[in-house]
Amino acid sequence: MKNKYFILIFLMAAQISLAYGQWSTDPENPGIVCDAGGLQINPQAFADDDGGVYVFWLDNRLNAPYAHEVYGQHYDANGYALWEEDGRLILNHSTKINWFNASRIYNGEIIIGWLTSEVIGTDSLWVQRLDENGSKIWADDLPVANAGMLPDYILGMYGYYIIHDNSGYCISIGTVYFGGSSGNRISRFTSDGILTGRYNGEPEGTQYNFGSSGLQSAFDASDNVYIYYSTGNGSGAELMCLKVNTAGDTLWGPVAVLEGTQGLAYQFSGISDDEGITFVWQGYGDGGDGTNLYARRLNADGSRAWNETTMPVCVADGTQGNFFWKRSGDNYYITWADARPGTDPGFYDIFARKFDANGAVYWTENGVPVASLNTYLPYPEFDFSDDNGMIICHQSTAAGFVAQKVNDDGTIAWDEDGNMICTSINAPFYAEHVEVRSGGKVISAWAKANPSGGSDNIFITRVDDAGTVGIKELKENQIHIYPNPATDEITLVLPGTMDNAELNLYDFSGKELRNFLLTSIPGNSLRISTNGLSSGTYLLRIKTDHENISHKLIVK
Repeated sequence: MKNKYFILIFLMAAQISLAYGQWSTDPENPGIVCDAGGLQINPQAFADDDGGVYVFWLDNRLNAPYAHEVYGQHYDANGYALWEEDGRLILNHSTKINWFNASRIYNGEIIIGWLTSEVIGTDSLWVQRLDENGSKIWADDLPVANAGMLPDYILGMYGYYIIHDNSGYCISIGTVYFGGSSGNRISRFTSDGILTGRYNGEPEGTQYNFGSSGLQSAFDASDNVYIYYSTGNGSGAELMCLKVNTAGDTLWGPVAVLEGTQGLAYQFSGISDDEGITFVWQGYGDGGDGTNLYARRLNADGSRAWNETTMPVCVADGTQGNFFWKRSGDNYYITWADARPGTDPGFYDIFARKFDANGAVYWTENGVPVASLNTYLPYPEFDFSDDNGMIICHQSTAAGFVAQKVNDDGTIAWDEDGNMICTSINAPFYAEHVEVRSGGKVISAWAKANPSGGSDNIFITRVDDAGTVGIKELKENQIHIYPNPATDEITLVLPGTMDNAELNLYDFSGKELRNFLLTSIPGNSLRISTNGLSSGTYLLRIKTDHENISHKLIVK
């Protein structure tokens, strides 16, 4: 009994703070990736091979307001940050980095590309390959395109896509020309950082009256690709698609994908496979008033599949948009924001649906209701659980950042309120969140909405399949510490089987600071104040006769 109170007094005096020790469990205190000065925007994330996740974002802490840099953080499967607090500097440039994309789409290779500019206008497009520590592998950054009068009269570039095939990486570049026209150009490079395609890219498809575009692999032995684009940025535009070989020659197209419809209402995207490419778009039609969601498919030879019919994803009255979709096996899964008449209590609800590559639609007509929360312009996104359920995450004006699971049969897995990821005070800025499946779990990273506008600070947590955030279930061989990160206090929970265990506190150089015996803790739980220890990284280790259990501690 004396030892019990002695360790409690020590811990309260030491005032341990846990910032990065395992995934957050408290919606009021989600895990902090970065809360450094300056603004953090455009979070991107993807899985590693060990159940962890990489997170990258744009950051202007070094030279606000224009000199954006790219920072990153790597988390292991247990939620420990492996790089520096507030992230590791990954990229900076002599001019502003105003857009970037990081991906890990082939053989574990991390490819990052970025567009640079002065205060106004886009100047150049660069690519680099990173190792697992975020360091550059190529001796020099690879220039892919540059604005200038000669030889291609490129005024600027506003976006790009990168895919991988047997020939290496293919990149498509959205280009604006002097005179105001615009189009799409493609080039190629290798894993060794060698540009094998044309500098500034080959022009593909229409080079005028051009909106936005996408790039997908044809998944064939010849490494052909699909390029698709809208014919304008306004409502009613057409969606065009063409197939191009590795030399940049057009094999077929451009095909007017939406011929016979009322055209786009802005949003569209495509997902390909070895037999063709499927498109979903937001458009107008006879099925309902307002904007609806539709799908069409092209075969690998450019002909229309599904007997040349259009598949209605949702044609309910009202506005359907902000859709997000993925393919799993032979099926497509899609979720969207929906403002059909009678929406209660808010302006938008969340719906979801499933359909297959043959054009068959599953679940309830016009979609399964996922969430009905008081919100404005939600941007739902998801990834899959072990049993192929959709873990859908979306921000709400009142309810905060919320997750819901839709089973593969279209039923809702959790209660109607879903699972709160974080409260509204730290909720994402519109679409500034990303969901990644890693280690059998869905991990969500996001940029918090800034009250003065835009986003600021990056957060992260893990959403378990059972409908809990972080690690709420205590395993027999683990201790549990929450909330994480801490504000005023933390709770240390010990397994019931842990008796006469030894607790050690170390600084990050390995120096042991304290050593105490834990025995007969009432309820196996200790509440500990978190005000006090000097800022820095510590290690809390509990030893038994059979095992050692460690948790990284960050004092802030």
